[in-house]
Amino acid sequence: MPTKRLGYCVAAFMLGLAGQVFADEPSPAAAVVASTATAHRSDLNEMQGKFQSKGDDPKSFRLMVDGGFNVQFTYDAKTAMINGGHPITIDDLNYGDMIVVHYAGKDLYAVDLDRVSKVQQPY
Repeated sequence: MPTKRLGYCVAAFMLGLAGQVFADEPSPAAAVVASTATAHRSDLNEMQGKFQSKGDDPKSFRLMVDGGFNVQFTYDAKTAMINGGHPITIDDLNYGDMIVVHYAGKDLYAVDLDRVSKVQQPY
């Protein structure tokens, strides 16, 4: 297996897209999601924690990080939100979901958000 293809396989496995990589031609949607998820710029900061709440004015959400700190991020229509390689919206997030946020600067603008694990909701 060529090195480039092996690199795609490893990245796709991490994103849950292994079936797409081993197909003869991956779907364009999978390629867009994969490139969005893996193209984190080096000038972005990263923070991981549990989703707490969302606000509408301004568009914002709160994240509880280690140490009990509650951090508020802003987002907009350009913010990429994914879960397992599939696009999601802020409304898909629930209290306690573990997320990773890549954000720009001290303004805490969320450039992208990855849901790492989903909390099972009581019925």
